[in-house]
Amino acid sequence: MPVSPSTRVLIVDDSAVVRKLIGDALRTWFRLIPTAGATLFQRGHEDPEAAIRMRIADPDIANLNLKICGDAGILMLHRVGLYLLSKVSNLVGPDDLFALMAAQEIAGGYLMNGDCWAIRRALAQVSVTWFEEQMQRLPSDTSGRWSNILHGLIACAARADLRVVEEATKPPPDLWRELLQQLSLYDRAYYDDLRARPFSPDEHPARFMELARDVVRDPDLPKPCQERITAIRRVLPDIFFKTELQTGPFTTAEDYKFEQLLPAMAAWVPDIGATIVRRQIEGLPARGPDKQHW
Repeated sequence: MPVSPSTRVLIVDDSAVVRKLIGDALRTWFRLIPTAGATLFQRGHEDPEAAIRMRIADPDIANLNLKICGDAGILMLHRVGLYLLSKVSNLVGPDDLFALMAAQEIAGGYLMNGDCWAIRRALAQVSVTWFEEQMQRLPSDTSGRWSNILHGLIACAARADLRVVEEATKPPPDLWRELLQQLSLYDRAYYDDLRARPFSPDEHPARFMELARDVVRDPDLPKPCQERITAIRRVLPDIFFKTELQTGPFTTAEDYKFEQLLPAMAAWVPDIGATIVRRQIEGLPARGPDKQHW
């Protein structure tokens, strides 16, 4: 479908006037919070609208000028803004991104890895001094909302020069959150924590690859340490070299596993992935007419 002239202007016109208009719109969008929060937030609260009003009244964030507006679709507007930011990373400043993180946290929303990538790119040149100034504004209770929001922003930035600030704002341990994290797709911060050390006895390389399938779409993502790569190279042939994929009209467990592992396979061990695909293609002549073909 052809791109409309108005859309094309938004993406490619670099004039100062257009950039300012887009930046002003993003600054407004990033401060909007759905009246009843995100969909999952609504399911977890008897009166979600009252819960949102109570959260936005937190004195820690009074200076962010957040506003309650509309339904959960507002969170999709945040993502549109982050998409535009991924194209032009200086449309807004760090204060605006802090407000966005606050709006997401209050609404019970979450950022996908593509969203975090856009934020990380926008924060790449922000001085350490700005982050330290936000640290100085922390209340005496460092477990408050300001600290949690700042920690989330620093985690998205994923910068080595912010490790001290990141540790200082790290929230207290939450066993339930840690359990959910272990069962969920990895975000960048959790992936970075795991990738730097060898697999523990209770970790399976294939499971690590499966849960990293979203974060590996970031082209700048560092690879796992060599010990992890070596273990991955050892287990993948055992899983797929003797397995025939897409053998019938329905998806098998092996088909599903291959699809889940494919993004990490392409990013970390593309030669093994290519060998698996080649073996499947070589087996085409032996397959019956009722089976799917690659």
